[in-house]
Amino acid sequence: MSEPMRVSIIYDAGSPDCDGGCGLDLASTEEMQFTLHHLRQRYGDSVEVEFLDFSSCGGGPAESADLAHSMRERGLPLPLLAINGIPRLSGNLSFARIAQAIEVQREVDGG
Repeated sequence: MSEPMRVSIIYDAGSPDCDGGCGLDLASTEEMQFTLHHLRQRYGDSVEVEFLDFSSCGGGPAESADLAHSMRERGLPLPLLAINGIPRLSGNLSFARIAQAIEVQREVDGG
């Protein structure tokens, strides 16, 4: 079995407004749980999901924290979706957009 696809959702719970037009309310535990549950239901163990709060960048792997800082320095709006460490979407995220990005990556990876 191959390594699971790593899906990182980087957001800033300390920001009073969403940078990229909102979408998922990542400050809401319920929204995070909904997203996580449905991604697990749809992809099982083939996808590993992490949520990284930019305002407390100690919560995830150093690679993800570095990615979050890099995206902020470039002026890209959060939330940010990265797949296997590569930025895929920035700004307004929804479950449908996340699932679509995963499907595209699966096709690229040949799965």
